Amino acid sequence: MRSVLLAVVALCFAQSAFAAESYVLRQESPEGYWDFDMASIQVVNDTLRRSQMTLKLKKPLQDQPTGKVYDRIVFNYEHDCKANTIRITNSASFLEREPVKATRAGDDWHPAGDSAAQKYACELVAK
Repeated sequence: MRSVLLAVVALCFAQSAFAAESYVLRQESPEGYWDFDMASIQVVNDTLRRSQMTLKLKKPLQDQPTGKVYDRIVFNYEHDCKANTIRITNSASFLEREPVKATRAGDDWHPAGDSAAQKYACELVAK
């Protein structure tokens, strides 16, 4: 599930359109809706950025290790702009807006590929 989510993150925004009046990019996927919060982008240094993205699931999922059910996940990312890699630094799961103690996503660095989230975090934010 984690690798699938990361792959979706890397690819799902490739065809997203950015609306000038909005700070949230939304992309529909088979799992649900991905919302990339443009206002969450933080410049850490010349090559590192942080951002936040939320997945609102169409159908609740069950975390296999804990058995907990959730319908939304908020991911915090780090973007290495120089290496064109991305990783999840934290994730929080929710069911009907209430926190759920589910397994946290892994924090390994992965190629960003054509991720629009990576592009916005690295190229559109003033350095």
